[in-house]
Amino acid sequence: MDTLFNFLSFLLSFAVVIIPLVFVHELGHFLAARICGVKVEVFAIGIGPRIIGFFDKKGTMWQFSLLPLGGYVKMLGGEAVLDPSAIKNIPPQERKFAFPLQPLLQRAFIVIAGPLANIIFSLIIFVLVFSLHGRYVPAPYNEAGLSAIHQNSPAERAGIKTGDIITHYNNQPIFSFEELRNAIQKSKDLPSPLIVSRGNSSLSLSVTPKKIVRDNQTFYVIGITASQGRLEKDSLFDATKNAALTAYRVSFFIGESLSNFLGVRTTSQSRPSASSEAELAGPLGIASMAREAVQGGIIVLAMTIAIWSINLAIFNLLPIPVLDGGHLALFLIEALTGKPVNPQWQRTLTIIGLSLLIALFLYVTYGDIFRLISP
Repeated sequence: MDTLFNFLSFLLSFAVVIIPLVFVHELGHFLAARICGVKVEVFAIGIGPRIIGFFDKKGTMWQFSLLPLGGYVKMLGGEAVLDPSAIKNIPPQERKFAFPLQPLLQRAFIVIAGPLANIIFSLIIFVLVFSLHGRYVPAPYNEAGLSAIHQNSPAERAGIKTGDIITHYNNQPIFSFEELRNAIQKSKDLPSPLIVSRGNSSLSLSVTPKKIVRDNQTFYVIGITASQGRLEKDSLFDATKNAALTAYRVSFFIGESLSNFLGVRTTSQSRPSASSEAELAGPLGIASMAREAVQGGIIVLAMTIAIWSINLAIFNLLPIPVLDGGHLALFLIEALTGKPVNPQWQRTLTIIGLSLLIALFLYVTYGDIFRLISP
């Protein structure tokens, strides 16, 4: 019973993360197609047999399919991209609504709208989280901020409080928690004056460290915990700026992971910090991280979805046929040569693209399994 429950929670967590990402991505394609006057025949979440669906007023079938592993938007004449003869099967009066017969710029807009929607979705989540919940700000390296005061400790008896910043100890300026620790050891268990910054004021206090002997070593403590950082709510402007910066860092990290897969190494000196959530992962890895995100609460879940939305956008922009980036690459060739790429070449490139995707799938699945079985 526990095994079944764990499997269902695993699957449900996966769906909670994946379905919004796929929906937003396909919605981007869908809205762009509608703007350009292209008829959308199917809007599908998932692959495989249809579970449930309905037609909207414009004849588009909206459906959920059996496996929540992706999705697609089927536009009128889409099959004619690889088989131009299929245009003949479209009634003449409807050909103006067919995707392959649209101007090049409109086709490119429809294709890039999916990844663009994922990026916008991520930015919206980042802005909401940073402005409404707060953004984690690491403690400054040049101050000795306190996040906790231990009960019945010398610090508590001295009147030191959580959030205080110790600026002087034993008449010596303090610029880091390491300096404070060293000053306490030098003062031993003698009463020592200190100055703390609390809000907009400074207070002069005195503390007597406690002597501790452990493993034949003697050291002195006052019962404080260093501040590691804090949550800070951003204004809308700052939240937007920090959202863009976070998206850039995540994108850089994902790009580095892709470069490693392709055998291209980036220099560590140029690498900005980013969350390890952005590493390449397959369905198993995503499901594992999704379950942890669901268990971590709404903020962790939202941030995970935002990071993976950027992941999906970048992945789809790879210049691999069958992906959005592959279509854009073919459009670029068409723009440069003045004519579409030969359909036979497109079919060959599609086979190559599928082979690359299979290789990437095996690569990330191996990584998933390795991470799951590693202690």
